[in-house]
Amino acid sequence: MTKFRKTIFLAAALMMMLGLFTGCGSHSSEAVEEYLSEAQDDSKSLDDNLKLAWSPQDRDIEYFEKVTLGFQEYCDEHEYTALIADPTGSMQEQYSEFENWIAMEADAIAAAPIDAEYLADITAEAKLSGIIVAGVYRKLPYADFNYTLDEYDLGYMIGQNALKWINEKLNGRANVLLMLDDSDEFLKTRGSGIKAALEEAQSVRIAGQESVDSVPDAKVTAESALKTYLGVDVVVCISDEYALGVLEVVEDLDLDSDDFYIGGAGYTDEAVKVMNESGSCLRSSVNLFAYETGRELAEMMAKAVVEGVEKDASYFEPERYWQNVLLWN
Repeated sequence: MTKFRKTIFLAAALMMMLGLFTGCGSHSSEAVEEYLSEAQDDSKSLDDNLKLAWSPQDRDIEYFEKVTLGFQEYCDEHEYTALIADPTGSMQEQYSEFENWIAMEADAIAAAPIDAEYLADITAEAKLSGIIVAGVYRKLPYADFNYTLDEYDLGYMIGQNALKWINEKLNGRANVLLMLDDSDEFLKTRGSGIKAALEEAQSVRIAGQESVDSVPDAKVTAESALKTYLGVDVVVCISDEYALGVLEVVEDLDLDSDDFYIGGAGYTDEAVKVMNESGSCLRSSVNLFAYETGRELAEMMAKAVVEGVEKDASYFEPERYWQNVLLWN
């Protein structure tokens, strides 16, 4: 039961009790108004020491570590208690984190769900305890609001990055290898966005399309594909991690040239560093603003606790990033 409902319930009970003992006179209404005034004094404000909880999928993933840093620093600046855990990719551990935070009477809980459906029941339990719950990166059933990534739009942006290179550097013609990941529905949706963008160009040939689920897998698969599909000059990857793995293979096979293109997404520190090294074939990424997302998440949670939820879904706003030498940003 939320604090608001508890207040209304208790006020109604108080009214009934006062009515039994004193009738419906002014004294009873004055008592109820006094009670409600005292209850309102217990409501939260943005200046209070709010308890905000955050569960990333895995802090070993650079994106989630940056989100966590932004979340922590915003809480520190506003003197909020940041309850941060690391489920290390375990959905059972993430569930346990929710249980602990409910027992600790957190004001709000946010999670990047490892398995969204697995968290549905504990999310509902948290809400019944009067706790604001938010899904991050991917939607969480029963959450008060979700702050998520539009996977299709991200994929489309990745594909458009490749098309810009093809049009600017390759006269609109290219043999493309796609390094996708069909391990879950979200990444499959991102892959659909990539393909949709590339299909708009008639002179772009998809020489090969591979699905991988780890960096080592990406390296092995890329090596085999590049030896099989001769003439590939553009490799479009679903993430920066895979793009970096492909880059190693391209360099080992001596395929790197001024015209060769590798692109990904995520704007990882390593990818940006390698991209801007002299002669790098890693040309583009998409910035998901991880640190800023963490700060915005903490702010949204605090406001939801104090002011309520204005809208049930918000989306990240990624931006393209090109290697500095191109001057395309």
